[in-house]
Amino acid sequence: MPVCKNCGTQVEVGHNFCPNCGDSQHPEKTAGKNSKKRNWPLILIVSVAVVLLIGGTLFYFLRGNDEDIPETQPVEDYYAVSFEVEDISAAVQIYADDERNEELGSKMQLENGQAVKELPDGNYWFTAKAGGYTDYKGEFTVDGEGKKIEFEMDMKEFLYPKEEVNVQNLQGNIEYLKHDPASEEAYEEWYEGNIGMPNSELRVEMDEPATVLEGTQTLHFLLRRTDNSDRIPRFSIELYQDGVLIKTLAENVDVDAPEGEVYTYNFELEDMEDISGADLELVLSGGRTGGQPEQRNVLEIGAIIWEPNLAVEDQ
Repeated sequence: MPVCKNCGTQVEVGHNFCPNCGDSQHPEKTAGKNSKKRNWPLILIVSVAVVLLIGGTLFYFLRGNDEDIPETQPVEDYYAVSFEVEDISAAVQIYADDERNEELGSKMQLENGQAVKELPDGNYWFTAKAGGYTDYKGEFTVDGEGKKIEFEMDMKEFLYPKEEVNVQNLQGNIEYLKHDPASEEAYEEWYEGNIGMPNSELRVEMDEPATVLEGTQTLHFLLRRTDNSDRIPRFSIELYQDGVLIKTLAENVDVDAPEGEVYTYNFELEDMEDISGADLELVLSGGRTGGQPEQRNVLEIGAIIWEPNLAVEDQ
């Protein structure tokens, strides 16, 4: 008969507990039960660690996403900047850099010489353009409040012929040419061609610009033909600097306007040797048409004007 391992009392076969001390007679099961009890603290610690790890991971990613939400970023305050110029039709372009490469929005058209732009704090540059006026370049700073920017634009400078160098088969006076070709005065007096002569030529020296040139230069000519017949004369224009041909602006162009027409031509600074000034001569020559002398149309000149593109410093 088996005995109790705890107190030595005999225990009948089939009894699970000692009749004396009550100890279990299945130690392997008791050991397993006690083992499970002893493992609970370890299981609890591991479980808490896993929960903390998962929670920390979620917090990290959620915090990272919060940084990308625009609402969490500071919102810039915008201030009204008004531009005012004399009552002219001017357009203003604002830039974020002094090289004027980074445009801020589209150009503003100043209505009655005024316009308003909403801008945050910062440094800005602007350029104002208007027909018949030189460009205005300025800069300003927005610092916590709105502001008014008032500026004036100067009339564009025009350069005219200052003296005759050579005249062939033309009658008139150089003062006839010193008009804006778009003005009424330019149509009142003409350097007239001589009917019957084979060719005409006018070589004039132009005024020099007061300041440094930049970019594209523009020349305007008011020309017409005599109204004797339907034959069409032609003209050519050559540009000289210091007596050297630098560019042919026009070659054998038909003139089919007895009332007068304005012809416009451009040249670039790379065509010239000295961009700080210019000793320019224009040679305008016209070829006659065929037929009897009294039936020939010849070229007549109403105005010559140089519209210089001048370098403008920030103001």
